[in-house]
Amino acid sequence: MTPATLERTLEKLGVKPEKAVFVGCDLAQEIAVANTTKMTTVRMKTGPHRAVTPKGAQDKPAFDISKLSELFDILRSSK
Repeated sequence: MTPATLERTLEKLGVKPEKAVFVGCDLAQEIAVANTTKMTTVRMKTGPHRAVTPKGAQDKPAFDISKLSELFDILRSSK
């Protein structure tokens, strides 16, 4: 995945990056790329990447969650 891929997808959907939320678990391969596009990033702390810590601002998610149901609170608070 690349920033250009995300940007093209958002453009096709007619969604501005700052209005989009990206959920992923890999800080380097997913969260950092989504942060580059200025999307709101949410890291799902499950699986093999759950104990990895961000190395810098580029791969630090806006939110961390451990179960998908927590995403609803984030979405409600961002209205």
